[in-house]
Amino acid sequence: MRVVFELDQIIGKPPREVARLFRRRGINPARPYRARLSFREVVVEQD
Repeated sequence: MRVVFELDQIIGKPPREVARLFRRRGINPARPYRARLSFREVVVEQD
């Protein structure tokens, strides 16, 4: 699964809030995932 977030949705937020955002979009923060940062977005991939 691949999910794209706006950079300001992730950067500077508390870890619990980011974990809730991940779960709402289908990413399980307890399992391994890969994240790529760019100037505009964060791409999170999880198998």
